Order: sequence, then structure tokens, then C-alpha cells
Amino acid sequence: LKPGGMTENPLAPAPKSKLWQKTRSLVQIPTLASDDEGFSFTNVAQAAVNYVRLQKLVPVLKSPPEARKDEDLAALRVLTAEVNFFKGMVAAKHLSLCSVMRYEKHPAGTLLFNQGDEGKQLYVIWKGSVDVLVPKVKGSHVGHNPIDKPEAFTCVIQMRGGDMFGELALLRADNQRTAAAVCAEDSEFITLYKEDCSGILRQVHLDEALQLLEIPQGQRTADDLQKLQDYGKQFAFFKHLPRPVVSKLCEVLTHRGFRVGEVLQQKGCVDTEFLVAMSGIAEVWANPVGQMREVVLSTISPGAAIGERAVMCGEPHERTVRCKTDIQAFCVPAAEYSSILQAFQEAEAKQKVSLLRIMFSHCKRLAPSTTLSISNHMHLCKCPAGQPIVVQGQPLNGVFFVLSGECRATLAADFQITRVQSDQAPDDDGRNVAAFGRRKKIKSVTLEVFCLCPGDAVGEVYVWAGCHEWPVSVVPTTDTQVFLIKRASLDPQKLPGIIEVLRRAAESKAKLH
Repeated sequence: LKPGGMTENPLAPAPKSKLWQKTRSLVQIPTLASDDEGFSFTNVAQAAVNYVRLQKLVPVLKSPPEARKDEDLAALRVLTAEVNFFKGMVAAKHLSLCSVMRYEKHPAGTLLFNQGDEGKQLYVIWKGSVDVLVPKVKGSHVGHNPIDKPEAFTCVIQMRGGDMFGELALLRADNQRTAAAVCAEDSEFITLYKEDCSGILRQVHLDEALQLLEIPQGQRTADDLQKLQDYGKQFAFFKHLPRPVVSKLCEVLTHRGFRVGEVLQQKGCVDTEFLVAMSGIAEVWANPVGQMREVVLSTISPGAAIGERAVMCGEPHERTVRCKTDIQAFCVPAAEYSSILQAFQEAEAKQKVSLLRIMFSHCKRLAPSTTLSISNHMHLCKCPAGQPIVVQGQPLNGVFFVLSGECRATLAADFQITRVQSDQAPDDDGRNVAAFGRRKKIKSVTLEVFCLCPGDAVGEVYVWAGCHEWPVSVVPTTDTQVFLIKRASLDPQKLPGIIEVLRRAAESKAKLH
């Protein structure tokens, strides 16, 4: 039987009933007119039954945790057993989450949260769909949201029934949302707040990461590697590594588990791999000067590397590290880690040299070794629109090369305006004479001196001329990336060839002026 009954044209598809439309958002099924595989009336019936169950349990989800009975928790566990987030979860953890989960319902177009907001809860979609949006231009979300300014955002993914989102912000140290979420249609959610589920959520992500690390090297798919990268973002060790290095490192990572009291690294021993703590606390033990007994010097929290310096240098460990609690840790092989870093640095150096030769005309005639030495002293700086890169009157800190974006250089000047006044005043003989007086007034103005586009440099003329302060201010008009060579590095002995670059740049700018 087709939902909605027959139409006047028996060959035309039948209109969908309200029950069909509701259950269609719960399970992803094709329409009756399609021949896609996977269609089953059992899915439709099960989704309809679950939706009716949820409506009966809505009062339970709205009630406080202490008012929920055991049979209510059992019914919630059965209801959510097939949701992706709860699949395979231990019964005790599942029941504990059922005691604190809540129910929310929002109409289409509701902004659940915006990028940069504080993350306080995660969402499990029971019915409906949600668009995950990011700004097209980095930083443009400030002061705007996808409802007021939809043209400034782009949709990266649409979440549907059974999907979970919003949990990454609960794991971050700053708890900030990295994207915005808007209801694409009328939607219903099961929500969990940070204070109720942060510990369980960390354990769930840890278990998932351990399962991925059990996969032998060479058999991990791109999806597995991406999940490991996303999991590693919360740890300080991986957060400060370049993304290509982390991507390659995920291919060779393994893991080990340690019990309370076990030794992670022994003083005087030489290891071929170092550890990065995923969970638990470790203690660093040492003998203070003049004492025979070991004492605890410090503790190591999740995300910190253990024994990295000694392993990378091939030296014995100077301290002993023991487990204070049970610990799960990444194992990072030193040889692979060193080769990955070296390959990345060589590729980055080649990219910098080619970029310098393409972007900056005064570097094209230099020898490759000279260009490479200059590129090694260049620091990449990201400057948001409107935030000054340099301010007039501040110490001249170096030379900037514009990589992307646009800037304008402004000069603030004070002009003294003198106004002459004449008054008629009688002299000793009674005749009128002109008495002149002067009134001075200071007026400040800001002049736009020049604009900077990708490939332009600023500061090289002032360094060449021996200036010690910036004579202009430089403000980005768009989000800008610049290379900075600090003034301390602008020494011919430290940086051969830099004087030639400055001379050519100064001469070309002098001809332009």
C-alpha cells in the first residue's frame, strides 16, 4: 500500500502522508518511485515506532534527573540503542547518560550556536537535519551570524537523524565552537551538557582512537587517519606540529597501556621511541642534590610528550617517570618522526625559495643558496583586517613582505595653522592704528601614502636609510599574510645577500616614486 492512497493518475507517485514525512527524516530511505537499494518497509515501521516512543518519553526527558525512575532509564536506553553515538556503549555508561539527557525542539532556521561561542552541550539529532556552516572569509563571523548574513557563510556538511555534533568544543581547552549550526528543518534533539558527559565523552573518543591504532600500519584508510588527526588536535604535542607532519605521523603511530606504578621511562636507559600521554597522570622522579631518596619533581598530564628530547638526541634519560594512574599513550618512533620532520622542512624550504622568486622580483637574481638563507629567517604572520601591522613611531622591527591580502600605509601629521587678527586701537595722538595679533591652532590629519599588494615589501627603504622608527603605519584592509625578517637578522654576516636585496628594493621603489 502506498502512503496517502491512490491519485487520479495511477502512474503518478502518491503524495506522502505526514507519518511518511516524519519517518523519512529519521531513517535515510529512497522514495517509492526510485529503484535504489536499501529500501525496506521495516525501516519505516521501526522509525515510526521509535518516534511514537520518543513522544511518550518527552515528559521524562524534560523532568529533572532525580525524578526519573529505573523503568524510564531502561526505556530511554532501548530507544537510543541504535543511535550512532550510543552504539556499543557499555550499559552502565549508557544508563548514566540516560539519567541526564534532555530534549529540545527547534523550528527551521534556528541558530543553535555560532562560530566562536562557548560550547556547553552536544546534540544528537532525533528528527530533522542541521547545516554546519563556516565563514567564507576567516574572521568574518565576528559580529555576524548565518541568519543575519547568510551570504558570508558556506555549508560544509548536513547532519541528519542519528548524527551527533557539537562534542569537539567540549573537548577543547578553550571550549570554543569552530563552526555554526542552523536547523535546516523542524528538528528534535537529545542533548547532553558538558558537566554531565565530559568524562564519558573523553572515554568514548579514547576507545575509538585505540581501535584505530590497533589497525596495522599500511592498512589504515584515509578516513581512519583523518579521525586520528581530529582526535590528536586536543593534545599540546600535536597541536603545535604542522598539519602535513601530523598526517604522516598518524600512519606510524602505535599505542601502549600502563598500570599504576609502572615505569614509563627509566633513568639512564636509551629508548628508540617516546610517548605522548593520551589519558592518566604520570610522575617525574629524581634524586635532589645531596639526597639518596627519590622525590616527585613534577607531574605529566595528557597531551605532553615523555622522553622526547633524550630519544631524539639518542641520549639516556635523565629522570625516571612512573604512572600515578592507569595511562594510555601514543608511541612515536624516533626514526620515522625524524625523517618526517626532515622531509617536511626540505619541502617547506623549496616552497619558500620558489615563492620568493615568484612573488618578490628583487629575489629573482640571487643565488639559490642566498635565497634559501633569507627564507630561513622569514617568519609567517597572519594579520586580520583592521589590526595594524606596524604603528607610526614604534621601533623599526624589520622588513615585511606581503604574501596575500592588501594593506595601506598611512602617515599621521600635525599641521600648525596661524591666523592673523587686526584690531583698531587709538594711539597717543588719538589716531587709530592696526594692532596685529596671532592665534595658533594645531590640526591633525591622516594621509594615505601608498597601498601594498602581494609581492610588495615595506620597511626595506627605512632600514637601508638607517631609520630606527616606523615613519608610517601599515593597516591591512583585508585578512593578510606577511613574511617578516626581523631587524636583528638583517646583518650581512648572519644573512649574506640581504644587503643586495634591500639595495635593489630601495632602488626600485625610488624609481617608482
